[in-house]
Amino acid sequence: LAGMVLSYRDLIRYMAKESDNTAFNISRRVLGQEKIDNLIKAVGMKNTAVIGEDQKTTPADIGLFFQRLYQGSLVSQKSRDELLDYLTDTLYEEHLAAGVPDGTEVSHKYGRELHVVNDAGIVFAEDPYVAVILSKGVVESEAHRALPAISKIIYENRFVEN
Repeated sequence: LAGMVLSYRDLIRYMAKESDNTAFNISRRVLGQEKIDNLIKAVGMKNTAVIGEDQKTTPADIGLFFQRLYQGSLVSQKSRDELLDYLTDTLYEEHLAAGVPDGTEVSHKYGRELHVVNDAGIVFAEDPYVAVILSKGVVESEAHRALPAISKIIYENRFVEN
């Protein structure tokens, strides 16, 4: 909405709860690409870029981000808890969260584009774990069935060792 005033907290809440790309684009414009790139490097994400059409990442990088967030090594404990709260109560609970038993808290980030459906985050099971499911070149309706099924398989097999 033109003329709407938002705080940084509002932008983060919109990005987390609603997967709002407009909030991300505003944040990117305010922060600048250099600060974002420096943060990506500081986290240790080696194969991630958020520049225009060259946006890319890997499951390992996303997993590392959520692991570091969970461990509290990215932001203060208060900010971490607030961010995890935003990521827990989202508009998109039918993918990663749908594959775990009711009552299991999941802090996650959902993303969708044409022929891409992704969901990744922290599953607060008895032993919390990070799950990352990224897809590309998919039919969205099939992904909407597959992601919860994959999440369920991960949940049910999380203690199986190779």
